[in-house]
Amino acid sequence: MKLRLVFIKYLLFLLQYSYTIFYTPFLINISGCSNQKTDEYVSHIYSLQMTEGIFSVMTYNVENLFDMIDNGREYALYKPFKHNWNYETLNKKIKSISSVILAADPDILALCEIENLNTGRILQKELNKRNIKFKYIAASDIPYLTSTCQVVLSRFPIVASITHRVNSTDSGYSRNILETDIAINDGVFKLFVVHWSSKRHPESKRMKEVEILKKRINELPSYTDYIITGDLNSNYNECETFYTEGLDDTEHFTAINHVLKTVVSAPGQCARYVTERFLSKNPDSFYHYDLWHELPEYKRFSYKYKGQFCTLDHILTPASMYDLKGISYVDNSFSVFYWDGRLLYNGIPLRWNIQYSSNGRFHTGKGYSDHLPIIAWFTTDAFKYKDTAFLSKEFENPVLFKDKSISISGFETGIEGWIPLQATINLFRDTVKPAQGKYCLKIEGITKKNSSAAR
Repeated sequence: MKLRLVFIKYLLFLLQYSYTIFYTPFLINISGCSNQKTDEYVSHIYSLQMTEGIFSVMTYNVENLFDMIDNGREYALYKPFKHNWNYETLNKKIKSISSVILAADPDILALCEIENLNTGRILQKELNKRNIKFKYIAASDIPYLTSTCQVVLSRFPIVASITHRVNSTDSGYSRNILETDIAINDGVFKLFVVHWSSKRHPESKRMKEVEILKKRINELPSYTDYIITGDLNSNYNECETFYTEGLDDTEHFTAINHVLKTVVSAPGQCARYVTERFLSKNPDSFYHYDLWHELPEYKRFSYKYKGQFCTLDHILTPASMYDLKGISYVDNSFSVFYWDGRLLYNGIPLRWNIQYSSNGRFHTGKGYSDHLPIIAWFTTDAFKYKDTAFLSKEFENPVLFKDKSISISGFETGIEGWIPLQATINLFRDTVKPAQGKYCLKIEGITKKNSSAAR
């Protein structure tokens, strides 16, 4: 009887031990997923991770990560040993940011607001200690020094890295463009990481910066696989929002929408956004799809500015991500990472905390960043639409009637059958998953007459 009990206990021990060994890492990783979309995120992400040739790219503005070396370019609040910025608070900041990265578990990481390569290596070392092996690193502070720069950490080899200098009249506050070539299996793709001037500046400032990026991309062969990511300090619909923000000093032109061409409409007109379908049918065009369109409108934010939710952080994909060769985008894999809601406080990003008092300002050692990370997945296989049933229902070109004042707007799909009854009224849908109700039908226009739309 005693031997039987001992044997049963031994079996139970083996079962418990095997469960711990094989399932604990899985449970730990799940704990880092967003509470707001847990089931969808977990099932989707882990199915992707188990697929060969699938990898993830995350971009994250970590909000002023400085080291403890005084290089003379530090922001006032990050001068070593001032305002309680010391080794202890630096260590807390490093651990906070690395815990976010640990939970999201990306394969390639594009970071903004890192002081320099040395600071990036401090973060890299902490991640490696926590068993996230980013073997490769590149930074945009070489050879041109700036107050903060972009850093790429990658599990895949970075085979080349170029820094494109961005000149600025604000000495020390310009951010260069980081271009990296990353080898994935037998292929290579380019990752551009940018950080444009903030919304304290008018649009003309960002227009100067985007021209440097555009010039470089135009030098590449049309089939080049690349991604544009980082903090563009522009909304996905900047051409609609920058009027009310008082930033339009460019006669309706915007850097993101009209220079990088995430819209097919002209400046000053109702915006018609680039779709995946448009890119797949125009493989040699200089247009980009903004992945924010894959989320319903109420989920589109990674930052809050002057009381408004903003989409300042972006992942933009060109036509080459929708062809049958090289690297491709995994359709509808884009998401904002909230980490079980830990990165939010009262619905907004839980930023790194700096407390104000009668004795001045000081770092409390709590919080993360004023931005949320965004993440998307890519594959070495050909592009595939996730919702294949939607392919045959789409039309793009306007259908003009004999009466030129009446037209049908070119939706990405036309299954709703909405018709604007006046030419000055524009109808469009700006997302890509109508089957799941994840779209927004917009009616826009300027008219002195009563106007209507019919279905």
